[in-house]
Amino acid sequence: MSIHELVRIGDLDAVHDYFAQNPAEAPVKINTADQAGFTPLTLALRKVPVNLDIIRLLINYGAETQPECAEVRRVLLGLSEDQYESKLGLSEAEFRADITRRFGERNPHDISAPFFTRMIQTRKSADQAIYDYTSLPNVDRTGFRHPFWSAERFGQSMTCLPDGRVIQIAGEHEDYYDANFCIYNDVFVHHPDGRIQIFGYPSEVFPPTDFHSATLIGEHIYIIGNLGYEDAPVPERTPVYRLNTTTYEMASVETSGESPHRLYQHHAALIEDNVIRVSSGKCNDCVYYFDTKTHRWSLISGQVETDPLKVELDQAQMNQRVRQANTLVDEYWKGREPGGENEANDPQHKLASDFFELYLAQHRMGGAYYPAVRTAFEMWSNLEGGSAQIDLYLPKILAGDQIPRIICQSVRNAYQRDGRQAEFETCFDHMLAMLETEAFKLYMLSDELRYCMAVKDEPRARLLCERILSLTTEGFEANLARKSLQQLDSLGIGKPAPDFVRTDLNGNPVSLAALRGRVVLLDFWATWCGPCIGELPHLKRVAQTFANKPFTLISISLDDDVEAAKRMIKQKGMDWTHVLEGGWGENELPNLYGVLGIPQLFLIDQKGLIHARGLRGDEIDKAVEALLANNI
Repeated sequence: MSIHELVRIGDLDAVHDYFAQNPAEAPVKINTADQAGFTPLTLALRKVPVNLDIIRLLINYGAETQPECAEVRRVLLGLSEDQYESKLGLSEAEFRADITRRFGERNPHDISAPFFTRMIQTRKSADQAIYDYTSLPNVDRTGFRHPFWSAERFGQSMTCLPDGRVIQIAGEHEDYYDANFCIYNDVFVHHPDGRIQIFGYPSEVFPPTDFHSATLIGEHIYIIGNLGYEDAPVPERTPVYRLNTTTYEMASVETSGESPHRLYQHHAALIEDNVIRVSSGKCNDCVYYFDTKTHRWSLISGQVETDPLKVELDQAQMNQRVRQANTLVDEYWKGREPGGENEANDPQHKLASDFFELYLAQHRMGGAYYPAVRTAFEMWSNLEGGSAQIDLYLPKILAGDQIPRIICQSVRNAYQRDGRQAEFETCFDHMLAMLETEAFKLYMLSDELRYCMAVKDEPRARLLCERILSLTTEGFEANLARKSLQQLDSLGIGKPAPDFVRTDLNGNPVSLAALRGRVVLLDFWATWCGPCIGELPHLKRVAQTFANKPFTLISISLDDDVEAAKRMIKQKGMDWTHVLEGGWGENELPNLYGVLGIPQLFLIDQKGLIHARGLRGDEIDKAVEALLANNI
């Protein structure tokens, strides 16, 4: 009987036996005619009749539970609240007491607190929690320390115990570039009666850990591997920790044998009473056994590379090399006298080619080698004559990569720097042809389209729209092309601005037609848009400077959370006309004006014609002042 059939009928013992006999297939992919490639947990969401006992078993065999299986995770943990509609319901003191990560002072240290518990129950991100409290007295988003604590994480393991407890271990919240990015070293214990305990540990006992595996053996969970922070050194041995599920004490396990060193995003399955099989992920295409009795690693299949030129670097090591190279370049520019050394001595010349060779050596690494090739082309884009180097190295890019899409902006900058803008279009077509996947082609075309719309290159923008629509008529890219054509055809300079009628924040009617004879600045924005917030000082200055002139500033919020918009308008002192459109989606105004991204500003003259669009910074003041002076 197939594993699909065993899962479908809910034969727990048979599924367990199947995985024990076929460890390489755990977590198994279920393949049917119409659901090829979905994991059992994903199928559970699609109404395949899988019982929770089966799901628990699949999780213990390493089946993925995030992000597409968030609903299964929610049901398993008994979390019933809606993360968008529910409120934390805490006092300001409770909120402020535990908003940042806490290490434990003991092993273990029960750090359970109202804020932590409610964040787990409501599954809120750090940003969502902050917005819940910005209405409290004296609470300002910028006044909190970062990062904010959140239980919504990637790389967090989940283990189901026979007595009904579910244990979640560590993980990370947000990506490395986000202010709320944090890798945790805590443990959540979900009890069958609904209680939640949170344990912390000193960092020297259990360091921040993510993208590890967790394997239950008796009363212990073996925690293997860790991605860690990007500047973390590569360990001499793969880290292994053991959690006692009775006392919750964490212990480091000293190992011997041939370990995989840095190991993450892998799969671990118990194949004997005490042996864990580790494979896939960042395992160098090897299979290892870890004996939990002897604590010894064994390489079972595959070959460990010893050639220094071919030893794979992971993302952390690659990022470290990039930072070191950038430091060398920064030091060069700081010490350079104006008119002194010529660019032939710029260290970027050598570093760029070194990084490209590193990319070639690391090609089989997946995403980890991208920083190397991206950095190479960024360096060439900064150098006089860099486009010639790009001409030399571009043909060496290996087939099947999405690298052309990633380096496109740097290539454009290099050609522009060297006065070869006209040649870039041919180079762009060449890079596009190098992409084998239609999705990558669409990404690259849409990125180029956004650039052409920003610099008002109308002929090329139209051509790119046609190419996108020839590949697809659905999805984001097609919608982007249609909106771009709408802007070019109906929203060009000198075209009538589409009329609309709305009610402003204070309940007053707002009609574009009623504002004829005045200069009108339309500002599409949202509280979650960083560049929009960056434009606020300019908009404030415009509103104040021309307050006594025939001028009206209308900001149109595209926030789904209109209360968040109201709070920010009040906090930031945005004293002008506001329309709360309530989201982007299918709402009329952003579609009426073909808004492709925000901030997006339209300057409309006294006759109701579009005078300018896409203004930023000081351009706003100058354009408004000139239009008022003309008094059309």
